[in-house]
Amino acid sequence: MISSNVTCQGPCKFESESGNVEVKFESAFSDRIHVASGSGKAVLDFSGFPINGTFEVKSFYHSGTIVAPFEFKEEHVEKSYGPDILTSRTQIGNADAKNHNVHGWW
Repeated sequence: MISSNVTCQGPCKFESESGNVEVKFESAFSDRIHVASGSGKAVLDFSGFPINGTFEVKSFYHSGTIVAPFEFKEEHVEKSYGPDILTSRTQIGNADAKNHNVHGWW
């Protein structure tokens, strides 16, 4: 998914069943955001703005990769009938900050 000049004025959701989803902030963002891809990369780029919020990132346990500029405080493997799912969570900054979800099944 490629888009530009998108303004979020509240909770935002960006998803693709196949292909990459990349969201790059052009200003500070402090609301809920959900970024997901069924078979590609899901990228949330803060563009140097402060990273603040609760983050939940999911990927396939044996074949997915999670890359973040911070460490996760919690990790959990969910058993499923298909591939197992790794969920990594952390809180950065203000405890009242909004949730940010990034799901990439790659």
